[in-house]
Amino acid sequence: MGLQDESRKRHEELAAALTGAVDIERGIAGVRALPGATPALSVMAAGVVAALLSRPRGDRARPELAELISLADVGTDHAEGWELLRAVAVGNLDEVELDGPMAEAVETLIDMAVDAAMMNALADDSDGPPGGSTPVPPLRLQYLTSDRLATSSAQDLASFATRAGPASAEPEVVTPAEVLDQGFAGLYDTYDAAVEAAPDDRASTAVQLMAATSRLNQAHQHGGDLSAELTEVRRIVERLPADDELRTTVENLISMTDRMAGEAEFPISDEDLDQMVALADRTERPDLRAMAYMQAGMTALAHGQERDLARVDAGIDLLRRAVEASGPSEPDHVFMLASLALGLFRRSELTGRTSEWDEARSLLASARALAGGPHHPVWSMIQDMLAALPATRSAGETQAASMAGLRKYLGELLVRADPAVVEAATRDATAIARQCLRSNDPAGAMAALDAGRGIALFAALVAPEPADRLALAGRRDLSEAWRATDAARPTRQLRQETLDALADGDPIATLLDPPSYSEIQRTLRSVDADALVYLVPGDDSAPGYAIVAPSAGPATYLALPALRPDDNPEMYLYLADATSRDLGPATGRTLLQTDADPKFAGSLGALCDWAWRSTIGPLIERCLPRLEPTSSREVPRLVLAPVGDLARVPWHAARRSDGVYAVELVSLSQTVSAGLLGRSAAIPRTSAGPTGLVVGDPDTGGLNAPMPGARIEAYAVRQSFYRGSRYLGLRPNGSVSPSGAATAAEVRSWLAGTGPARGSMVHLACRVTSYSKLRGRPSHLLLAGGEQLTAGEVAVLLGAGDPGVDLVVLSGAGDGLPTGGHDEAYSLGSAFLAGGARSVLATQWAVPDGPTAVLLYMVHHYRQVVGQPVWEALRSAQLWMLDPGRVFPDGMPADLRDQCQTAVLDQVFLWANCTHWGA
Repeated sequence: MGLQDESRKRHEELAAALTGAVDIERGIAGVRALPGATPALSVMAAGVVAALLSRPRGDRARPELAELISLADVGTDHAEGWELLRAVAVGNLDEVELDGPMAEAVETLIDMAVDAAMMNALADDSDGPPGGSTPVPPLRLQYLTSDRLATSSAQDLASFATRAGPASAEPEVVTPAEVLDQGFAGLYDTYDAAVEAAPDDRASTAVQLMAATSRLNQAHQHGGDLSAELTEVRRIVERLPADDELRTTVENLISMTDRMAGEAEFPISDEDLDQMVALADRTERPDLRAMAYMQAGMTALAHGQERDLARVDAGIDLLRRAVEASGPSEPDHVFMLASLALGLFRRSELTGRTSEWDEARSLLASARALAGGPHHPVWSMIQDMLAALPATRSAGETQAASMAGLRKYLGELLVRADPAVVEAATRDATAIARQCLRSNDPAGAMAALDAGRGIALFAALVAPEPADRLALAGRRDLSEAWRATDAARPTRQLRQETLDALADGDPIATLLDPPSYSEIQRTLRSVDADALVYLVPGDDSAPGYAIVAPSAGPATYLALPALRPDDNPEMYLYLADATSRDLGPATGRTLLQTDADPKFAGSLGALCDWAWRSTIGPLIERCLPRLEPTSSREVPRLVLAPVGDLARVPWHAARRSDGVYAVELVSLSQTVSAGLLGRSAAIPRTSAGPTGLVVGDPDTGGLNAPMPGARIEAYAVRQSFYRGSRYLGLRPNGSVSPSGAATAAEVRSWLAGTGPARGSMVHLACRVTSYSKLRGRPSHLLLAGGEQLTAGEVAVLLGAGDPGVDLVVLSGAGDGLPTGGHDEAYSLGSAFLAGGARSVLATQWAVPDGPTAVLLYMVHHYRQVVGQPVWEALRSAQLWMLDPGRVFPDGMPADLRDQCQTAVLDQVFLWANCTHWGA
C-alpha cells in the first residue's frame, strides 16, 4: 500500500469513527497514526475531541482525552471554536483517574488551559490600569489552574471562556449547549479548511462528512428539524462510488437517523419498525448489531411509554437479542441490561403480574455490578429503577429493606472515606425517596433522605478518624486497635465492632438512624418552627420536590419542575462567580467601600429570581397557607434541608417579581438533616453572657492576605458585647492580642474546655477553607503560623468539652466554595453542629470587610441587647440593612457608624451572604 493510499485509509477510518460507523477507539488510533505537526493531525484530533464531548458524560472523560487535546494543540490555524471546545474538554479531565506520566501530562494541560480567552475573561477582575495590560493576579491564576479547572463542571469552565470583555451589570448567560454550538461552528470552518490538506478527493469527502454528520448530530441533540442536515449528508455521500464501504456505512446511519428523527414520532409504524429490525439483522459486527437491536427495541417500547402489550413484547424480544449479541466486556452492555429490565418492568405495569420482577431485579443487579459505581453514566438510572421496582412485599417492607441496604456503605467508608461512596449513598437514598413519593408516602421519603444525610455526616466526621471517635465514645480498646492496624486494611470484625460501638455511644453515628416523624414534629415545636422542608433537585428522570413536615399534621410534598439546578445557567454562573470572589486586602480603601462587581451582582440577582420561581414562591403561595400556625410570630418560620448544591443557594434572598425578598415574608433557617436539627435542638439555649471566644484575623505567615476589616469586626464584637471573652489573633492596630496569637493549640484548648467561664459563643473572623474532593483536603480553619484545625478535630474537641455552645459565627471568606457536587455535611459549620453547637452563622461568599462587620455586629446586637434567638437576630439584622430608615444602635463604634452613612447596605450581595444553620 502506498503512502497516499495509507493516508486515505486513515482519513476514512477517522470519518467513519466520527460518524458513529465504527467505535471511537479506531478513530483515536487513526489520529495517533497520522504524521505529526500537520494541519490534518490537528484537525482530526480536534474532531475526535468534539466526538467525545457529544457522548454521555461518563464516556467523555477518558485517559485518551488529555492526549487528544495535546495533539489538537499542535495546529496553529485553528478556528476560534477550538478554544471553546478545549475549555469544555479540560473540564472533563477531572473524571479521569490517572497516575504517572499521564497524570503529569494532565497537569500540564490544566496549566495550558489558562489561555488568552480565559485570561481576557478574568481581566476585568484584576487590578491593572484601565485600558492597559491587565495580567491575571498570581493568586487567582494559581487558584484557576488547580482546583478551578480540575473540579469545575464543563458548564462552569465554559462560562469563563465565553464571557470575555468588560463586565456588565447584566452578564451574558451562556448555556452548555450554546458553548458546544459555538465550538462546533468554529470546527466546521476548520473542517472546510482541512479539505485542502487531504491528499485526494476521497479523503476530502471523508473530512467533509465529519462536518456534515457533526451538524446532523448537533441538530438531533437540539430536537430540531433534521431534513436539511440529512440532505447535505446525502449530497456528500453520493460522491462516493456505489460499492464504497464508507458510503454503505453512512447510508445505514442515515436510514437509522430517519427513524430517530421527526419521522419517527411514537408510536412509529410496524413497517418502520420492521425496517429498523432488518437493518439490525444485516449488520455484521456484533457490537453494532447489538446497538441496532437495542435502538429498535427501545423504539418499540416508546422508551418505556408504550401501552400496546404486543409492541412491548416485541421490544423485549429485540432487547434480549441486543443483550445476546453483546458481551459483558462491551461498554454498552450495562445499558442494554438496564433497557431490558425497563421493558420487563413496563410489561408488569400493563399486565399487573409480578412474574417479570425477579428477572428485572436480576438484570439490574448484573448491570449495577458491571457499572462499578457512580462514575458510570447509567448508574443513576439503575439505582432509580431498583428503587422503583415493585417487590412481593408490602411497600413498608420494601422501604425498610431499601433503607437497610444503605447501611452497606458504612463498612466501605471505614476502609476508604471516599466522597464517591457518599455520592452513591445519596443517589440510593434519593431513589428510595422518590419511590416513597410515588407511593404517596412523604414521611417515608423524608426518612430515606435523612438516612442518606446520616451516611454523609458519618463519612465526613467519623470515618476519616475512627480512633478519635471511638475514644470519645469511651471505647479505648477499639480506639487502640485502630491505631495499631493498617487503616487501609481493617478486618471485617474490627469494622463491625466499630460500627456497633459507635451506634451506641457516638452522637454523630446515632444520626445514621433517621428520627421518626413524631420526633421531627417535636423538634420543630421545640425550636419554634412551622415546618421542615427537604429540597430535592430534579434530574432528567424526575422533577424536583419540596417534602414538607409541618409541626402539626401529616407530611406532604410539592413537585417543583423548575428545581433542576444542572439545567439552569443561573445556578452554575452564580457558583462560578461566588467561588472566584477574592477581594483581597482593604489597603487604601475606606472600611465600607464596596468594590464594583457587576458580574457577581448580575449572576446573584438572576439566581435570586430563579430561587423564587423554582422553589420559594410555590412554597409560600401553596404550602404556607395550609400550615397550622404554632406561635404568634410575625412571619412563618421554615427550616430547609437542601440536598447537594442547593445548600449553596441563599434562599432567604429569593426575589419576587415585584422586588420583595423572601426574608421579608418568612424566616428561613437550614440544616443538613432532620437528625442533625434534632441534635442542635437538644443543646440548651443559653442566656447571652459576656464570655466566649473571639478570633480576629490571625497572622498565617503569608498564606493568605491580611483582612484588616476582620480585625475591626472581631474587636468591635468583643468590646461591645463580650467583654469577658478570650480574644485571640490580631487587634485593629496590627498588634498581637495579649491573650494569644490564635494558634491551633489555643483554639483547641477553648473548644475542649469545661466550666462556666468558657462561655457559649464563638466568633471566628478568620480564613475558613472549604472541603476539596480533588485534593482530599478537609474543611478547616487557617490559624496563626499557617496551622490548620480541621472539621473532624472540631467535632471531636467540641464533643469532648462542655455542651451548651449557643452560637458559632464563621465570617471569614475562604478560598472558594465547591462549584459542583457540593455536600454540606463536609463543611466546617456542620462539624460545629455535630460536635454540639446549637446555631451556626456562616458566610457564603466574600464581600468587602466593612459590610460583613456591620451585619454581624447587628446580629450580636439583636441577640445580646434585644434578646432574640440567633435565627431571629440574623433576620432582624438583614432587614435592618434593607431598611433605608435604619437607626444606628447607641453602642456601635464610631468608625462603623460613620461608614454606614455612605455605604449602600441594601445591595443583595452585601446582606444575603450569611445563612443560619441549626436551631
